[in-house]
This record gives sequence, C-alpha cells and structure tokens, in this order.
Amino acid sequence: MIFRPVFCGFCSTKSNQSQAPAPDASDVPDLDTRPGKSSVANWLEQCPQCGYAASDISSVHEKAGPWLEGEGHRRALTDESAPSEARRFLVHALVLREVGQLADAGWIALQGAWVCDDLG
Repeated sequence: MIFRPVFCGFCSTKSNQSQAPAPDASDVPDLDTRPGKSSVANWLEQCPQCGYAASDISSVHEKAGPWLEGEGHRRALTDESAPSEARRFLVHALVLREVGQLADAGWIALQGAWVCDDLG
C-alpha cells in the first residue's frame, strides 16, 4: 500500500492517506458494476481528526462547511449500523447530498454497500 501526506481541507490536520491500487485490467466487473476483486474500501480518504471523507480530503466543497460542523455529521461518524470501513462512504454520501450532488451521493452510497458486501 502506498501512502501520501494530506492536509484536510476542512480542519487542516495532516495525515497519511492510502492510495487505492489501480484495478487490474484483467479483472472483470461484477454484475453490480464494481470492479472485480474490489478495492473499494480504499477509494476514499478520511481525516482522523474531524472525520471528513472524500476521494481527496485536501479540498472541501464551499457549501459543505455548515453540514460538517453540525450534528448530522457527528451522528454519521458514530452510526454503528454500518461497519466502520463503510461509514466513510455514508459520511461522504451525506456531504454530497447536502451540496446537491445527488447522483454522486447515490453512487457513493452504493460503494458503501459494496464494502459491506465484501465484509460479508
């Protein structure tokens, strides 16, 4: 696994974030459209300080700040109905919903479901 140093775009905390390996071209996608031998659990970064999650946590949508500071974000971070590995997808999907990127929010939520499926 390769790590890169990143400053969180929301709280400015520096952390090392893993980079997901590129899918192998020989992996055939599953019927649910995810790449074969899924590495989906590594597709999002998450700040260890504030919990902000995104594909690149170094930038934050200008409309996301109020939601990230609010109770909804804190509840999503501690929602034990989802495994911790999938929770970052829920958190990111909620941010995307909040800023009006509904289609992207749906895809991210689906990816969180894939993580749950991979965990059994």
